Formats: sequence, C-alpha cells, structure tokens
Amino acid sequence: MAGGNGDSVAQKATRNSEATGLVQISVGKGPIKLGSEPTHIPFGDRPLADISADIGNAARVYLVLEHVRFDQPPGILFEVLIGDESAPGSYERVGRFNLFETRELLSFDITERFRSLVASNSRGMLVVTIRPAVGARSEAAASGSPEWSRLHALLEQAAVSIGVIRLDAR
Repeated sequence: MAGGNGDSVAQKATRNSEATGLVQISVGKGPIKLGSEPTHIPFGDRPLADISADIGNAARVYLVLEHVRFDQPPGILFEVLIGDESAPGSYERVGRFNLFETRELLSFDITERFRSLVASNSRGMLVVTIRPAVGARSEAAASGSPEWSRLHALLEQAAVSIGVIRLDAR
C-alpha cells in the first residue's frame, strides 16, 4: 500500500522527550494526497508490538495529521480509520474531519483502538485509512455514476493533502 502520492510512506522517525513525557512516531513526509478513493497509509514497517514498546506505558495515544492543506474546501466529510494491514476486518473509524476551514493540525484519540489492535495481533502492521465519508461506498455513487463523478471532481479540484502523519503518546 502507498500513500496518496504513490511513494512509500514507511519512513519513520521516533523522538522521546523526557521533559514533556511526549513520544512521537512519524511516517510519511507528504504530501499525502487524498482523493475520492480511500487512501491507505502504512505506519512504517514495524509491527504493532514494536510501536507499542516505543510508546511504553503512555496514558493516551493520539493520531495526528499535520499540515492539512487544500486549494478550496471540498465540502466533504472524511473518515479516519486505523487497523491491522493483515486483518481487513480490523479497521475501525477513530474520527472524522471536514475542511470547511483551514486546519494545520488534526488530532484523534486512538488509545483504546490502538491497544485493542496490539492485543489482537502484536505482529500486525498499523495502517491509517482516510476516505470520503460519502459517496465512495454507496450504491448511488457507484463508479461512473453522476454522484461519483461529482465527488471525484470536487476532490480533484480541492487538492487535499496531509504533510505528516504521526502518533503522539503522553
């Protein structure tokens, strides 16, 4: 799987700041382009157990989308899901966002879902999926339909992208 730009987003940088108790694990220096189809972003090439070990006993784990940009607001709601790449049925929504206003940073508390993924398959690989919340999966917006064409055109014109995706643990 690749990010929206086709490049591998398995680049990882880990930073631990003892002064603030913050652990950051980043993937994908963007832009990661979002479109009318789901965008799958593998969270590096390390198993969930290794990421969990880096996080340690942090009280909360957040998925952070940084440098969220667009040319024009598409007026579409996006869903953010996380799951285990090896278990297609493991994906669960952890949040939603819209782009009616400029946002440089979006943050989602994924603590419980992340712990559940680690517990179910510690050797699995974390994947973040971002998809339009409407259209892409409905009968009315099947590929080639006028609704799908409208959605696709809106998202192409909007040129939505994300610069960095990371986990913050505190």
